[in-house]
Parts: sequence; C-alpha cells; structure tokens
Amino acid sequence: GKKNKNAPNPAMSAYKYYCEDKKAENDALTGKELQVMWKEECQGDARKKYVDLAAQDKKRFEAENAEYEALQKLYHKREQDVAMALYEAHQVAAKVAAASTDDAGKKKKRKKDPDAPKRAKSAYLYFCEDKREDIKAKNEGKGLTEITK
Repeated sequence: GKKNKNAPNPAMSAYKYYCEDKKAENDALTGKELQVMWKEECQGDARKKYVDLAAQDKKRFEAENAEYEALQKLYHKREQDVAMALYEAHQVAAKVAAASTDDAGKKKKRKKDPDAPKRAKSAYLYFCEDKREDIKAKNEGKGLTEITK
C-alpha cells in the first residue's frame, strides 16, 4: 500500500552508510564498484564504524516507530469509537421509526388537508372530460365497467 507520510524513515544499513560516505568522496563510483569495495576493502575497524552508525540508526527507527504505531492505534481506536457512536445513533433512530408505525408494520397514512389547493389538471384529464359525454351517449344503459372494457 501507500507509505504514510508521517511514518518514520526506515533504518539505514551499514552498507548504505558506507556507500554514502564513498559517494561523497568520489561521485563517479558505480554500484558494482561500491559492492566490491565493501566486500574486499572495508574490513575490521573500518567496517565497525559503519556497523555502529547502522545500529544507532536502528535504535532511532525503533523508538520513532514505537511512537508512530502507538499513535496509529490511538487514531484507529478513535475511528472505531466514532463509527460505533454513529451505528448506535442509527439503531436508536431505527427504533423510533419502528415505533411510529402501526401493528401491521405499515406507516400511518397522513391525513390530507381539505383546504390544500388541488393539483393542476393534465391534458389527458381535459381530453377525458370532452369525450365522456359522447361515450356515455353511445353506450346508454351500460355501466362504467362495461364501457371501459
């Protein structure tokens, strides 16, 4: 995954410290030359200097990483607490909504305001009003259900 920008930089190895040191002296050195120099020329006390630097950097990394991981656990715990609070609030709201329905589990029907204005007529309703009288005249004596079949 992506590296967190707040995560501590990883510890450098003794070889990396050696390479940095030699690159500062001679920038033209290649990776292969540095490998050979590390294996053959850097032995004993010369190598111990870089091993000690790497050990110090490892201690630094472990201390920083312990703090970082503790903070990450704290942030994760807070996120979980917030999510749980939201979930519980949702559960309470669901219970309230369930209590507002009747025994059959259906929502109660709102009572329509008799003083409220009516909706506008559609073109189809105007058409039906015009044709209704003609259709009734053609089908005298028949009921509405027989006419609409």
